[in-house]
Amino acid sequence: MHDADVAYLDFAPVPLGIAGYTWDLPTQLKGQPMRCWGIYDTNLLADRERPPLAQALANEMQRQGNALVDIELQGHPVHWFTPFSRLSVPRVILIGDAAGADGIFGEGISIALGYGRIAAEAICDASARGDFSFQDYRRRVLRSPLGQALTVRTGITHILYRLHWAWFQRFFWRLFKPVVAAVASVLVLNWARRMR
Repeated sequence: MHDADVAYLDFAPVPLGIAGYTWDLPTQLKGQPMRCWGIYDTNLLADRERPPLAQALANEMQRQGNALVDIELQGHPVHWFTPFSRLSVPRVILIGDAAGADGIFGEGISIALGYGRIAAEAICDASARGDFSFQDYRRRVLRSPLGQALTVRTGITHILYRLHWAWFQRFFWRLFKPVVAAVASVLVLNWARRMR
């Protein structure tokens, strides 16, 4: 059973054909502690047989002693970052989810803040030069610590979620957890510190 004050991400849906995870996070509603449950699917395995997302989430909640009944479910598509995306046209630049979120976790809030900094610098430079073509914006993003981290995350997403065997998931996460944590801290996380 999950502890009330601990956040959980569980990749158990991957062997079912869902390229993502369920989450169970502590939160509050009007000052009262509660849990926030959800499921994320990258759609990388959309061509395979897989259960409906609501059913997979209900099964995970039931496994933890909770029921998914009479609850309004909400879904939101996530646009992934890809280093090949067009990020600007004259007088327009994309930031945040429009430019692309993290594919591994679908996370976008901190990513949007990183885009904001790059966009602000691009706008200031464009104003100083009087050139709002933003031809160098994509290059700015890709060369930034954010762009480098997102490029690595996109590659990891395509590998991680295609290895969908239950035995492999258990083996990988148990055996390589320290290695994954070390690599992640260097290549995937902490990009914001390098943007200073």
